[in-house]
Amino acid sequence: RFVMLRNSLGFYTYAIFERLKGWPAVELDNIRVAFRLNKEKFNYMAIADDRQIYMPLPEDRFPPRGQTLGYPEAVCLIDPIEPRFKGEVDDKYEYSMESKDIKVHGWISAKESVGFWQITPSNEFRSAGPLKQFLSSHVGPTNLAIFHSTHYAGADLIMRFNEGEAWKKVFGPVFVYLNSYPQGIDP
Repeated sequence: RFVMLRNSLGFYTYAIFERLKGWPAVELDNIRVAFRLNKEKFNYMAIADDRQIYMPLPEDRFPPRGQTLGYPEAVCLIDPIEPRFKGEVDDKYEYSMESKDIKVHGWISAKESVGFWQITPSNEFRSAGPLKQFLSSHVGPTNLAIFHSTHYAGADLIMRFNEGEAWKKVFGPVFVYLNSYPQGIDP
């Protein structure tokens, strides 16, 4: 669900999951909202005050530009489009954070001075408590609002519902904020 308020520079998004009595058994392992931004515009990722970085392009992760390492998410950039990334390893798990620390993260377009930010006012809706690791943003450019995830924990965190079991939960909200700054001015 999305909520847009008049004169707001962004929108809220949240999810309501409901299982009615009598429904079949089901398992849920990951619940998220993913935003895929324009790769030609957004090239600078910020996930914390001390974790900000220019990011390679998605095509740099595939042969012949990239070489998969020990697992599919870890890729050595051997011939990236932008030479400054040559020899670096890109891995979305490098940008994980503890739930308690995921407050603001997003992407900046240096060319157009535009920002795309996800603001999380509270982490109470997330699974597994404040120390659980979650993905945030990664090459794409991709911005994630993770509501429930088994990453880093495995099958123990799968939500399992028996046949007939009723359940309801609200995940979120998170606020997606869009800002801009006049070009030619150093903020």
